[in-house]
Amino acid sequence: MELELRSNYWSDDRDKKSFIRYIKNIFKLDFSLWNESGYWDDDYRPFSYFQDGEIVANTCIYSMPAIINGRKTKIAQVSAVGTLPEHRMHGLGKKLSDLTLEYALKEHEFVMLFSSKEALPFYKKMGFKNIPDYAHKALPLAMSPKKGLIKIDLKKSDELRKLFSISKSREAISNIFGNLNPKLLMFHALYTITDFCYYIPQLETYVFMKREDQQLTLFDIVSKKLPAFDDLFPFLTDGKETQILFRFYPDKFSLKTEILELQGNRAHVLGSQFNLEPFTIPYTSMA
Repeated sequence: MELELRSNYWSDDRDKKSFIRYIKNIFKLDFSLWNESGYWDDDYRPFSYFQDGEIVANTCIYSMPAIINGRKTKIAQVSAVGTLPEHRMHGLGKKLSDLTLEYALKEHEFVMLFSSKEALPFYKKMGFKNIPDYAHKALPLAMSPKKGLIKIDLKKSDELRKLFSISKSREAISNIFGNLNPKLLMFHALYTITDFCYYIPQLETYVFMKREDQQLTLFDIVSKKLPAFDDLFPFLTDGKETQILFRFYPDKFSLKTEILELQGNRAHVLGSQFNLEPFTIPYTSMA
C-alpha cells in the first residue's frame, strides 16, 4: 500500500489517535494525558507518512515564541523523529527532514534539536551544528530559610489550571533565551517535573526545583513578575545545599555563576542568526 504524507491533522481525531499510538510505540510515552488535560499545542506541527491509517514515519516542528537576546522572535524545535523498524532504510526520514526544515527555516530564526549519538552524522549532513548544552552553577546565598514554600500536587486539575493561568502571562525567565510558550511548560508539568513543583504565595510565584546531594537544581520559575533572587532564595533553601544549578540562563538574578557542560546532552542548531554561546536551552523549552 502506498504511503500518504499528512500534516496539520490534529482536528482529525482518528489521525491524532494514530499519532498518540506512534509516540507510545517509538518513545514509550503516552500523549493521552497531554491531550485530555487540554494542553495539546497547535504550534506542535506533525509531518507524517501514513499507511493504512497508521503512522510509519514522522517528524514534528514545535514553533515557539521566545525572547532571544532581548528580542521577541520565534524559533523551531525538531522532535518526535522516528520510523517504524519495518519502514527504515527507505529514505523516509531524509524526505521528512528536508520538508520540515524547509518550512521551519522560512518561519523561524533558528532550528534546534537534541539527538542520540548514533544520529549525529545524519544531522551534520543536514547542516546542523553540534554544540554542548550548558547549565549555570552558583554558590548559595548566606540567608536563613524562610517558611512559605508549598508543595503542589500537579495531578489535581485545579492546580494545573492555576499554573497555566500564570504561565500565560509570565515574565520570561531570561532575556538571553526565554521560552514564551505556556503549553510546552504544561507538557513538562505533566511529564518531566511533575513532582518538583512548589508555590510561594507571598511572591505569587511557582518554582520547579529538586534537592539532591546538597545541590539545589532550579528547572524553571514562573511568575507574572519575576522576584529578585534575594527575595526568592530564603523560601527555597534548607540551609544545607552547597551549590545551586540553573537549568536556564540566570541573567536576571545578578549572581556570579560558572557554566557546567551537561554530559550527554548535545544540542544541534541550524540557522544563520544563531549566536548564543555558551548555549543553554531552558529546561521547559525542550520538546
